[in-house]
Amino acid sequence: RLYEAPELLAFLSALLQRPLFRLDDPIGACTINVFREGWHHAWHFDEAEFTVTLSLQAADEGGHFVFTPPLRTSADDPANAAVASVLRAQTEHAFSLPGDGTGESGGAAVPVRTAPFAPGTLQVFAGRDSFHAVTPTRGPRERLVAVLCFASRPRVRNSPAVQQMFWGRTSS
Repeated sequence: RLYEAPELLAFLSALLQRPLFRLDDPIGACTINVFREGWHHAWHFDEAEFTVTLSLQAADEGGHFVFTPPLRTSADDPANAAVASVLRAQTEHAFSLPGDGTGESGGAAVPVRTAPFAPGTLQVFAGRDSFHAVTPTRGPRERLVAVLCFASRPRVRNSPAVQQMFWGRTSS
């Protein structure tokens, strides 16, 4: 009901100072992510321009939402130099992406922040432009988060590839 509430859409549009539309995606517009012990979400950008999350339950430990400031200038911008810098600093792997100009060492450091995740926390996030991840969870209590996706134009939906990757099926 929250996702369909006109009051939420009006609030978010006012907050972001632009008209917003609910995603036209029967699978991925509004979901609940469940993270069991040891689960995580690798570094990525979202297809949805804006995502709102509502923390429902924190894991016993871990499950932190980590993110960068906006790195992309458009949905088509891979931001290779910044992405490679984050991956080198935040993972155990050596990364060099085409056009990052840095090779496997060097490159400007990109700040990574951690968002609060107390139950009831509402977060509005530009996931298409900010690189982000969820750290591994520990303990038997699952991390639960409602994810509500929005766009600045009507009739936007996740690609079939993203639907398949996250939900194991497509709507087309």
